[in-house]
Amino acid sequence: MPMLEWLQEIDRNLFLTLNGFGSPHLDGLMIFMSNKYVWIPLYLLLVFRLYQEHGKKFYQPIIALLLVVLCTDQMTSTVMKPYFERLRPCNDPGLSELMNIINGCGGKFGFASGHAANSFGVAAFFFLKEKSKSMVALLIWAALVSYSRIYLGVHYPGDVFVGALIGFGFGYLWLKLYQRLKAKAYLP
Repeated sequence: MPMLEWLQEIDRNLFLTLNGFGSPHLDGLMIFMSNKYVWIPLYLLLVFRLYQEHGKKFYQPIIALLLVVLCTDQMTSTVMKPYFERLRPCNDPGLSELMNIINGCGGKFGFASGHAANSFGVAAFFFLKEKSKSMVALLIWAALVSYSRIYLGVHYPGDVFVGALIGFGFGYLWLKLYQRLKAKAYLP
C-alpha cells in the first residue's frame, strides 16, 4: 500500500474513533467550542492584555496578530482546500453511515482545518510572546477547538494536525518579525 493511502487509512480510523466519543452531553459543548463568535470575549480580553502591556502602542502587536489570522485563514481556505480537494468526512459517502454529524457539514473540502490554524495561530503568538503558565490555557483552548471539529464530523485528525502546525508556524513567524522590528527600533 502506498504511503499516502496508508496515512489516509490511519487518519480515517482515528477519525472514526475520535468522532465516536459522541454523547448528547458533549454535543452542546462541542458546538459551543467550534463557534467562532462565542470567543469574541476571549479575543477582547487578549486585546486588553496587549493594551495593558503596550499602552497606546498596543496596535503594533495587534497588527502582527491580525496578520497571523489572515495568513492562517488564507493558507487553509484559499490555498490548501481548493488545491488538495480532500473531502470533509461529513461529505464522504463512504463514512456517512459510520460517523456522527452533529451540526451540519460546512464546505465541501476540509484539508487543512481553518479553525485549528486560526486558534493555534493566536495561541502560539501569545504563548511564545509571554511564556507564562496562563498562556498554556490558550494552547488547551486551541486543542479543544480543534478536537471539536473532529467531534462534529467536519475534519479528519490530519486536517486538524496540519492546521495546528500552520497556525503555530504563522504565530511564531509574525511574533518574531514583530519582535525584530521592535528591537531594531523600526517601530516607534
